[in-house]
Amino acid sequence: MLGGAINFASPSGASAPGMRLSFGAGSFGRGEAAGSYGIDGERADVLLRFEHSQKDRWRDYNSSRRSMIGGNVTLQTGPAVTRLFFSHTDLEFDVAGPLTWDAGRNDPRGNHTGPVIIGGVPANPGPNVLRDRPHRDTRQTLAGARTTLEDSANIYDLGISASRTDDSFAFPVSAGFRDTDSTDATLTARYSRMGAGDLPLFEAGLTWSTGRADRVYFHNLGGARGPAFGHNRLKAETLSLFAGANLPVGGVTLSPSVAFNHAQRDNDDRWGAAVRPTVGFNPMNPDMRLPDGAVPASSTSYGRSYRGFTPALALSWQPAEDQFAWIALSRGFEPPTHDDLLGTVGGTPNSGPGRPNPGDPAASAAMFATPDLRAQTSTTLELGWRGTWQDLSWDATAYHSRLRNELLSLRDVTSAALAAVNAGRTRHSGIELGLSGDLGDRLSGRLAWTWQDFRFDGDPLRGDNRIAGRRATSSRPRWTGARRMRWR
Repeated sequence: MLGGAINFASPSGASAPGMRLSFGAGSFGRGEAAGSYGIDGERADVLLRFEHSQKDRWRDYNSSRRSMIGGNVTLQTGPAVTRLFFSHTDLEFDVAGPLTWDAGRNDPRGNHTGPVIIGGVPANPGPNVLRDRPHRDTRQTLAGARTTLEDSANIYDLGISASRTDDSFAFPVSAGFRDTDSTDATLTARYSRMGAGDLPLFEAGLTWSTGRADRVYFHNLGGARGPAFGHNRLKAETLSLFAGANLPVGGVTLSPSVAFNHAQRDNDDRWGAAVRPTVGFNPMNPDMRLPDGAVPASSTSYGRSYRGFTPALALSWQPAEDQFAWIALSRGFEPPTHDDLLGTVGGTPNSGPGRPNPGDPAASAAMFATPDLRAQTSTTLELGWRGTWQDLSWDATAYHSRLRNELLSLRDVTSAALAAVNAGRTRHSGIELGLSGDLGDRLSGRLAWTWQDFRFDGDPLRGDNRIAGRRATSSRPRWTGARRMRWR
């Protein structure tokens, strides 16, 4: 965790009473509607909500739809406040896929249709999106409760939640369908001792999450499920124990903290057959199926355990009521997920995972990779300044991170998945600037600018090259083509 915090405040019947409706529409079949109805009582309030959004497409294969219903009930019983909440979300969207540089300039609304054979040599590698029709359908139901008890300067907080997710992700033929039914639960507990300011003088707590998933793999045959080729039972647990303080020292606040993190990742391969089927399409006629094949099945089972400490030290200063500055040095720790530890490999734009090379049909090819990855760690220095002056508000942050064993989910030139790896040393640097203000009685404006630079650090092969595929956001560094970053 870096400096600062983000507090998400869910609307309730007390904060959003009565009926509220909103509608929106735009180009390319875009439409959205949302509504809520809140009841604010003396000792309880209730809020019911719904949302629906959809769009047709700008590219040839690019539609999406999302629907959600949910709500919460807040109960006041003496010094304790309990909130019960639930939601159900139904989401589906097409994955339009990448374009070559020339196609992006000349036909940005189209989709890639696979490599073209020119003189026996494939050109323009990439997935056949219109044949494979990659898409995702997800349904999730979430329910939970949270109780907060305030006793003078002491605050006790306990929360529990559980979710059920039915997720079907259709990748191009190189990876196939990945259907996952999962159940997850999270427990959080926190104790805070408040001081004279807004920050806790001391706080400690824990977060424990556990999940089980049943995952089945199918070959993708023209956007429909083909023969199954894998079945795994996945289990994941993550525990974090933390303690921290905010100590006033001579006009500034010193904030030391430390956390202990433990993660367990277990996989039980449930595929019982001696072989796994393979599929392929004719490169000269990508819609023509080749005869199915099979490769020997090897077990993908594993058990991985990770643990580490993450200390941090921050110094903050409030020179005026509307000014706040800070500097922080923190340690980061991120264990691999099952998506890092287990993945399909060996596919091409015209064949499923593990399909042997036609030039050497006797050679066996692996269908799954189970790399023995280490946890990603980082040391980050961050400083920032936020404040207001008259009608203007600003927020400026700069950071520099030194990482070890950065988790990279790699793809080849055709975008087919390769095994995840740990990089050696890498470094991430960034600047994030925000400016907002009133431009009149009824008009306001906001402006954000982000610069980020992610690089290898003296890598034997890559030197100090930039890490490919990065993507920046104003609140969390991300990059694709590699993996999303969660250390911020």
